Amino acid sequence: MRAKPFGTADAAIILAHIRRGILRAAALHQMLLARVARGRDLVILPLRMPRKSAHRRQWTRPEALTNRPARHCPGAASARHRPPGTATG
Repeated sequence: MRAKPFGTADAAIILAHIRRGILRAAALHQMLLARVARGRDLVILPLRMPRKSAHRRQWTRPEALTNRPARHCPGAASARHRPPGTATG
């Protein structure tokens, strides 16, 4: 008997899994019917398709940030030209 998708070959365990799934589906059905009876039926929204350019969009810095003058920090210029991991001295 090949029943590895259930994690076992024991028929009793497999039937218990199936029974539990059926009971959960019946409970969900009853819950949805109760919502309809209270006037709180679910509303199916229309499917929203992603825009074609959504996957190509990249974040760009605003002009105000790219054209501002560099901060003046002592040693900042030399730190940019030092190999990583070296001491600042």
